[in-house]
Amino acid sequence: MATRVTVDDQIRYADDHGLTVSRRQLERYRYEGLMPRPRRTEYCGRRGVPTYPSRSCEQLVFLMRLDGSTSGPARAVALAMAGFSIEPHVLLDAVAAELRRMEAGMWQVAERCAVERGTTPVQALAERLGRARPRGVKIPRARGQLEVSRIAAIRFVLEAFMVGGSSHRTPGDSEIEAERLVGLDRARRDVLAPFPKPWLVGTWAADFAEVGSLPALRRAVDLADRAEVEEAIRLARLFSRLLPLAAMAVGAQTKRSNRGGLAWLHRYRLEQGFAQAMWVAFMVSVVRSPLRSNALAVASALIPYEEIEEGIGQLLAMPTEERESALQRLPPKERAQLQRLLTAAHERREHAAIS
Repeated sequence: MATRVTVDDQIRYADDHGLTVSRRQLERYRYEGLMPRPRRTEYCGRRGVPTYPSRSCEQLVFLMRLDGSTSGPARAVALAMAGFSIEPHVLLDAVAAELRRMEAGMWQVAERCAVERGTTPVQALAERLGRARPRGVKIPRARGQLEVSRIAAIRFVLEAFMVGGSSHRTPGDSEIEAERLVGLDRARRDVLAPFPKPWLVGTWAADFAEVGSLPALRRAVDLADRAEVEEAIRLARLFSRLLPLAAMAVGAQTKRSNRGGLAWLHRYRLEQGFAQAMWVAFMVSVVRSPLRSNALAVASALIPYEEIEEGIGQLLAMPTEERESALQRLPPKERAQLQRLLTAAHERREHAAIS
């Protein structure tokens, strides 16, 4: 495909992929910032022809397949996370809208629960979540004092996220119980290469309040400049793709699915749906904070997993007999590790397809 394309090229490309788009619809996408704006260049010997980057054709197809199943702001975030060109101000407006939607929804549910239970909104929401058994999440049923501890832990997390949380600098009982609920307690004990000590030390509540709470995310998104947004989206794409893969790889290598407290990274589909907006908002906040150097160190450690990701994709694309033949040529220990990793990756793909 040529370096630059015209509107006619975009329409033909969509048609080749079974999609029909009008010039008016294309103009609407450009007005909303979801497609690149034209640049007048020389094209086929003619001067001053409005043209677009060649990848805009792929962007159009991706966008049209989102249209109708994804909300307006979420489309801009999905495009950016897929690596397509989105202006920083368009992306920030979309992320801010998604944050407002989530915050309004959480408080609406919390306040309704508060009326029903006669308590504060955050406490009421914690009680509702503490007694729930979310689909697909393996949390044992709690009764008596265990249920009370769980509700306190969930309230602790909700306060940290919705309000801005705790200022305590040492882990309390509720924080420790919250870690147990999602398996993060292993992060205080297991050492993962190339880092010399466990990655979770001290308390995370105060740091989370400063960087990851809804008030902190809104503030970061409101104040970020172009360079910060561009770095944040690069990190968000990298982390959402490779952190779950790294967690699966560590589990496959050690035969422990929650080695280093990382299982939640591939258990909760953190690279899809609304979580994409949270990735971007969180990374914008991190880039603007002292934690930026930590994020860059983790990003460097993840680079080797890009090659692993490519290799897994190639193996999963093979016919089953061909893949099994390739695995049989490996030493038994490596073969077993790779089989565990392929199984986890396949199950994750199947879950994403069903969802």
